[in-house]
Amino acid sequence: MNTFELLEQFGNIDGSYIEEAFEMKKVKRNTKRLFLTYLAALAIGLLSVTVYAAISYLGIADMKKDTLHPLPQEAEPYVQQQEVTEQAQDWSCQLVETLFDGTHFMVTVGVSGGDKYIVAPTYCSPEDSVGEIGLSGSETLGEYAAKQGKQLLFVGADVGDREALGIAVESLDFRSQSEGEMTILVEGDYSIDAPEATCQVYARDEDARNVEDIQRIYLTFPISKAPSTEERVFKADNPDAIPGIHVESVTISESPMGMTVKFQETVTDLEASYNIMKLDSDEITYYQGAAVLGEDGQYHTAWTMAKGDVTDKLTVHYYDWDKVYIGTIVFRAE
Repeated sequence: MNTFELLEQFGNIDGSYIEEAFEMKKVKRNTKRLFLTYLAALAIGLLSVTVYAAISYLGIADMKKDTLHPLPQEAEPYVQQQEVTEQAQDWSCQLVETLFDGTHFMVTVGVSGGDKYIVAPTYCSPEDSVGEIGLSGSETLGEYAAKQGKQLLFVGADVGDREALGIAVESLDFRSQSEGEMTILVEGDYSIDAPEATCQVYARDEDARNVEDIQRIYLTFPISKAPSTEERVFKADNPDAIPGIHVESVTISESPMGMTVKFQETVTDLEASYNIMKLDSDEITYYQGAAVLGEDGQYHTAWTMAKGDVTDKLTVHYYDWDKVYIGTIVFRAE
């Protein structure tokens, strides 16, 4: 079993997105952030690997501070410090911090390769450059590990049970503190309330050939949520303005992490609905997410971590896969 096939087993990631990630990686070797997604409706971004001088696992604010959208200061008091640590076969991991509001979560977990392993992101292989873990030089990871008398350990993480929590999307951000220590930020949306969750850390060494060779550690933690405002309902002026969907309304709530916008929509023409690729808004300048699991068991459009100024009106524009404008729906507060 090759790297591609093993990676497909990590967290049951959809194979089409793994393939897209590998193709992206071939085109641009020095990519800084790679987002792995779990639904076909969601896109892949980039992955970051950065070296820090101090060998210590990073918290959520540290992982987000070098990004285009740092953690809002208002959310920092609701970050939960965690102390769950587990030892595996010659490596260990530690849950560092967690942050939840009503729809979005962030979790950081640290991985140590001990005296045996050099730790690299799960998408890597021995043939990749040492630049993937922040080192300079022309050596491959395999060559560098052999010179150090160590083995490679490829690691990743996942928050679940995804079905129990209604998680549609998760992204991974990797930061190397040294050749043997790494922090992983897992971030995504969820829609089902639960008292606790589990961070699964998975790893394979360079000799792994089968799914059975993947090592997994489960770190369970309580969910403590930042407060959210009561949802406001905005009714659509023209619910059938966009071919393929009927959009009755949106609900908007706000937490220290940002606004959550949930679209109450029904698919009326499946093929036509597939033509919708992008949404933007006059009032909202930034958002994350694409879908959450609704009470009806179907996935619905949702924006989380949104920034902007919404008073009594929300204007949403729809575009197709060629970025051609389809139409606009105006939602007005009840």
